[in-house]
Amino acid sequence: MGGIEDSQITSFGLRVTEFADYRAFLKAYYADARVKNPRFSYGAWAKKLHTKDTSTLTKIIKGQRDPGPRLTEQFISYFKFTENEAKYFRSMVQLEKLQGESSLRLEVLDTLGRSPKSTPAKTVDTADFANISEWYSFAIRQMTKIRDFQSNTRWISKRLRFGVTEEQVQNMLNTLIRLGFLKIYNHTNTLTTGEPVDTPSDIPNSHIRKFHLQMLNNAAKSINDIPVEQREFTSLTLAFNSSRLTEAKKLIRKFKSDFDQLMSDKTPEENDSVYQFQVQFFPLTQNDSGRN
Repeated sequence: MGGIEDSQITSFGLRVTEFADYRAFLKAYYADARVKNPRFSYGAWAKKLHTKDTSTLTKIIKGQRDPGPRLTEQFISYFKFTENEAKYFRSMVQLEKLQGESSLRLEVLDTLGRSPKSTPAKTVDTADFANISEWYSFAIRQMTKIRDFQSNTRWISKRLRFGVTEEQVQNMLNTLIRLGFLKIYNHTNTLTTGEPVDTPSDIPNSHIRKFHLQMLNNAAKSINDIPVEQREFTSLTLAFNSSRLTEAKKLIRKFKSDFDQLMSDKTPEENDSVYQFQVQFFPLTQNDSGRN
């Protein structure tokens, strides 16, 4: 297969730069290789990587360790990565070794092109958002990143809070896949997310209002239904100069983006839940003229 500049498609149909962590990429490769050749094993793969110990590879896949410099380069050689892909893969490996090192993680995220400054999430088109405006659309998308995820409607329906039927799950899965917000790789039934997405901002839209109202309703229910140890509710009431609203919005959006990068960028083996980060900032008083 011919190479593609900056991001080559591997022989099993994936680009490494489509993945948020290196371990998910390796798992996708192994799952696909097993479909094509049921006799393919970690042992066979380890031999092709020129590693003496199969357990090293299995520990990496299971999230029990990260590859050292030598094995990282062997992966790069094995997949025949381009120069940019090799740099991306090395950065993903480095990122996993920096859990808890927030400032260093942001530096590596910037190298990956995934920092808030360099690569903002793709904004969903308002026409597409009309089809995914139910609150559970983004929840299902994020569920593919938790460690025990199963690609079946019954499992997804049971794991979601606030009552979502199997039929609703199936309809939303079909829509997310059709619009490209979820992908199924080859014949493995492996669901994964595409690039990061965000909802439109400062655009009056009934579907966006519906989404936020549903999430606020879920938040209200969670006050009584979810133990305080599993949630965080905080608020601040302040006297405010409304001419600085644009500045305030920028600060809130930057914090949201930074929070996402630092808290959600984990391997699937570490994720066990999907949480909602919700911020509201609105006036409690009318302005001088008495109008909104």
